[in-house]
Amino acid sequence: MSIESSPLGGTGGGPFVRIGILGAAGYTGGELIRLLLCHPQARIVFANSESNA
Repeated sequence: MSIESSPLGGTGGGPFVRIGILGAAGYTGGELIRLLLCHPQARIVFANSESNA
């Protein structure tokens, strides 16, 4: 993870954390994405999922 300043100022007005999520297709991954989208200092930059059927 890295902390950077938001180029648009954002609602947080300060640095934000870039976040990558593995396993984003499952229930827990979906809930994590939903929660992080509401966080003013979090930016999801990567989401991945793999299924072995």
